[in-house]
Amino acid sequence: EGKDEEAEKIYLKILKEYPDFKELAAEALYELAVLSGKKGETQKALSVLADLSEKFPEQSHCSEGYFFRGDILSENSEYEKAIPFFMKASVKRPGSLLAAASFGRLGDCYFALSSKDSSNLVKAADCYRKVLDSPLAPIDIREQAMFKLGRCEEKLGDYGAALAKYRELIYNYEADWNRGLKRDVLWLSKSGDSAIKIYLRKGNEDGLEMAEKLYSKLLEMGVDTIKQMSQNIDALREK
Repeated sequence: EGKDEEAEKIYLKILKEYPDFKELAAEALYELAVLSGKKGETQKALSVLADLSEKFPEQSHCSEGYFFRGDILSENSEYEKAIPFFMKASVKRPGSLLAAASFGRLGDCYFALSSKDSSNLVKAADCYRKVLDSPLAPIDIREQAMFKLGRCEEKLGDYGAALAKYRELIYNYEADWNRGLKRDVLWLSKSGDSAIKIYLRKGNEDGLEMAEKLYSKLLEMGVDTIKQMSQNIDALREK
């Protein structure tokens, strides 16, 4: 806490003594907003970020500021207010990692709003596709986007398209696993769980066989979180 207070004094001093050094001043404002956010002073953080975009719209930290504003608002479930800021961040830095992250968060906002208007699922899916189109998006962000795109397609009733996304994610993970590369199983687990449920929806022997094969494969790769699915598989086998 003492270090944060000292840092705040330094950033305030920079703003007072070096206002004409725009990049430096913009960074100071951004860091002041971060410090306010850490203390839970979200309204103060939003106010500082508003100053940042007003005074230094052309500086690089303005883009991070837009993303941070969207982040604060979406964390408070103010998705409609968050959307314009994630959009601005993506426009200010096209083709960047920040843009890819912004599209991912835009997708999350639209997905959260789909309970009010199902057309938001289409918008969410489009955002997740843009993440997948980005060559700069790291593998964890790509896996997250691919799973969430599958969820959008599933909710839109296109189970085949959703299953294709889940299977692609599982295949990519398995290929790395076979090469001895072990990664976080979070999105593999979620995709496996969703894929098994789609197979079981078929209610026939073919669906049951595919569900059982996938279930065994996931357990082999160390995904223990899908063990509860054995009850659903057993129920369909009995039926």
